[in-house]
Amino acid sequence: AYFYGLDLAWELDLFGRLRALSRAADAGLQAAAADYQALRVSLIGEVASTYLQYRLALQQERIAERAADSQAEIARITRIRFDQGTASGFDVERFDAQVAITRAAVPRAREQAAAARYALAYLLNREQTEIDALLGDNARLPQQPEDEQLLALFELPASSLRGRADVRAAELRMRAADQALDAARALRYPQLTLGALVGVEQGVSVPAWSLGGQMLQPLFDFGRIRGEIEASDARREQAWLSYQATLIQALRETRSAIAAYLQGLERQRLLDNAVRSSANAIELARRQYEAGTVSLIEVLDAERTQFDTQLDQVQASTDVALRWVEIYRTLGLAPPTESNAPIEH
Repeated sequence: AYFYGLDLAWELDLFGRLRALSRAADAGLQAAAADYQALRVSLIGEVASTYLQYRLALQQERIAERAADSQAEIARITRIRFDQGTASGFDVERFDAQVAITRAAVPRAREQAAAARYALAYLLNREQTEIDALLGDNARLPQQPEDEQLLALFELPASSLRGRADVRAAELRMRAADQALDAARALRYPQLTLGALVGVEQGVSVPAWSLGGQMLQPLFDFGRIRGEIEASDARREQAWLSYQATLIQALRETRSAIAAYLQGLERQRLLDNAVRSSANAIELARRQYEAGTVSLIEVLDAERTQFDTQLDQVQASTDVALRWVEIYRTLGLAPPTESNAPIEH
């Protein structure tokens, strides 16, 4: 005996349970896409920060090399004066020690530059030779944004943070939890299902078929539906609290990034002035030392001050650029690509 057939069933969505489940699944899918976008923005920020650290290391290496060469010249003059009996051996040794200390900063900067190069190759999933060819050896300081860009940034409303990918994902998960709660509540009402059966049976020449309907109404579920509703309501409350926390965190991060950027600009301005003053001070100290009006200690102190100030100045300039990158990250902004549409705000 045999029977070949096809059995179909269709549930009429009288009270919106299936529609709610479909909307919940769609919101979950969109939340996953927003998570991907958040990861993409984070990756772009990490690449930009690593690139700036690489440029900073190159700048530090060049500053150390120039300072060491300059100090070596003063050490050479001091050694000549020692041979002539106008300088002490203590002065010679002290300046030689300062030259060695300054040159010791070169391998450290090279180490940091190499680490940044390797990190870029890892982040971008590229061969190291390809990354090295893209980087070159240009160590220009990063450019600062124009005043118009700053004004546009400060005029952004707080509501624009809702477009941040992680905030958007939290909002979509809250929407999915709302729909799941509606679907759970719809379980309290009857479910109407229509069915159809068509097939061929052994010994019967006419195809067999049947149509029917079935309505289910839970009478004794021992609290299962009520428990499901309560659980869905708790998940919805949890999603709402998570959305609030994510939005507050986004606002805190953005405000902190903007405040840090403004303070970084002020620090860079002061260090720019300090670099100019230290350059003038060391020029005056060298002239007076050659004229014999100041001791070697003053020249040594001026050389050390200029070296430290130059390092602080390039660090401050890089910090400003890093904080600008951080502002973009906290706003959830990233440049669009061919395969990814820009974030809607």
